[in-house]
Amino acid sequence: MSATIIDFVRHGACEGGPMLRGRTDVELSAEGTRQIEAVLGWLPTPTHVISSPLKRCRRMGERLAETAGVELDVDARWAEMDFGDWDGRPVAELYEQDPDHLARFWAAPALAGPPGGETLSAFEQRVGEALKDRLMCHERHTVVMTHGGVIRAVLQQVLGMNHDAGAYVHRLDVPYASVARVRVDHDEAVPRLRLLHHGVVQAPFALPDALNY
Repeated sequence: MSATIIDFVRHGACEGGPMLRGRTDVELSAEGTRQIEAVLGWLPTPTHVISSPLKRCRRMGERLAETAGVELDVDARWAEMDFGDWDGRPVAELYEQDPDHLARFWAAPALAGPPGGETLSAFEQRVGEALKDRLMCHERHTVVMTHGGVIRAVLQQVLGMNHDAGAYVHRLDVPYASVARVRVDHDEAVPRLRLLHHGVVQAPFALPDALNY
């Protein structure tokens, strides 16, 4: 059986504290750099590296690709959701200035998106298109350096979760520097997906010894 492993890696903690960063392009904090360096050190050498263009992902994507001896594939479809007028603003400030709208967004993101921002359906569509392209590739091991919202959208599709007005977005915990490992089986008319791991890696995280089980 032909199979691929894809590791979706969230960036580490960022400068600026709790906020909806979205497309706001910030650097990793010192702690975030340590987090992601530790996790990448546990991963096997990938055959393909993809990254969001935002530097909190791209910086480490460049380092990983250089170490692996492969070209970095920067793809804007793996960027975080655009939070519009809320983008780059501290969460505490949003609670003070727009508490009702923010509460509706937490409850049902598909029905009450951020003002001036990307709708959840548009976000899910672009992530779904990027994922579909990955499923058509037969690289043995791909690492995608990306964001929490993106990984939630991927997991919703992989697991076939009930959409429920987008409530899944706030039901999936995606910690900084966590890894969602997905296996893709190619020997069927439609690639079959299986979630192998989700969480922060704290020990050597080798590929399965055999991809034909």
